[in-house]
Amino acid sequence: MCSRIPIAKRALPAVGFSPGWVFIIEEPKSTFRSIDAVSTSPGLTIFAPDSRKFKSVENAALHDGSATNDIETICQQFCAHIGASSYQSDPDHFLVGKGFCYEWISIEGRRRVLFGTIARCVKDTNEAGDTHFVVEYCDESMSLLNAISNGFGRNIPPSDEIMSAAAWGGCVAFERKTHIRRGPGSVVKSIDRTIPCESWVTPDVREEIMPLPGKKGLPEMLVSFRGYKLAFSVKESSVQGAGLGVFCRCTSLTNNASSRGSGSNGKEPFDLKAGEMLDLGVYAPFRDEDKKHRTVFHLKNYIFSMSCEEWCFNSPDAEYQYDITDDKSGNVHDIARSHIMTFVNECGPESSPNVYARLDPEGCVVRQSGKLSNQFNIILSFTPFHFPGRCFFPFLLFLSTT
Repeated sequence: MCSRIPIAKRALPAVGFSPGWVFIIEEPKSTFRSIDAVSTSPGLTIFAPDSRKFKSVENAALHDGSATNDIETICQQFCAHIGASSYQSDPDHFLVGKGFCYEWISIEGRRRVLFGTIARCVKDTNEAGDTHFVVEYCDESMSLLNAISNGFGRNIPPSDEIMSAAAWGGCVAFERKTHIRRGPGSVVKSIDRTIPCESWVTPDVREEIMPLPGKKGLPEMLVSFRGYKLAFSVKESSVQGAGLGVFCRCTSLTNNASSRGSGSNGKEPFDLKAGEMLDLGVYAPFRDEDKKHRTVFHLKNYIFSMSCEEWCFNSPDAEYQYDITDDKSGNVHDIARSHIMTFVNECGPESSPNVYARLDPEGCVVRQSGKLSNQFNIILSFTPFHFPGRCFFPFLLFLSTT
């Protein structure tokens, strides 16, 4: 269907939803670098009567406040109407009703903590292993964060859809944060090695050292976490032909501390609990203009001989792209270059990555790392993973336990 036809003329009634809800299905848009989002059908967009857009049937049904049917009935009727995969609610799933927690570093470098509850588990009846969850955020927790400016004026929504690994990790994080992990219903005690789990943690101390405006220099970053110092610096990459790259050196902060009575020799290696990811901050965007309509970005990318696509990511909104290049030169803009995560190298097919991309609850891109040794070159993989995203892209650096 021609994209020039106004949406109001090509949208169809969303069967199962309240009157006024409509939908369109378009050809899925290709992306240069992407982070997956939960979606029932690629190219699907559902519109509420107030013009809000939803990419997921489950999320749209959750926000249909005038519906006479329950959420599961809405999803089944709509999916049957469009011939999409059918989703079935699993109210007896172990995680339903469990506490949930996200912890991350905001675009301003501040620690954020968001609490909620796993409200629903939804399984695809046509595809094995496709399970996602709906998390409803606590009113007070959400209101507190939304009252604090995030630099882009975007709010955390009341609920979100997340994949299985994020759900298990968020429930584990909740028990660790609130020290609730006893009894037969404990997630920490019930999870095993066969269950994918990603639980975010933040540094004890984090300091970015940026070049002074107008001065030449490269950014650095110092992180303190559980008795270790992680020093990040930029220098010639160990990846051939990659130019500059990011290196991390890990040293103990407790080498002179007494370990008497602790059963420790004071020389334990840096380690994270199973499934933990260490958030080191934002990759992008840093300015309002870093979010561009796809048409504008494609034109800019063409003008600069396709060089801008090396620095872009898809946005949670399919119509927009995140771009950290300068509009006049096509090079990475000065604000992005003052942050160290910009210099992380991309992983080649022969390399084993130690950094992965994620979206935080505010929509930022984050980078995550693994295989920590005394010193190593950080290499980025663009393997898609999902975390809720809406607004902007930070990169968290995650250090895995492997």
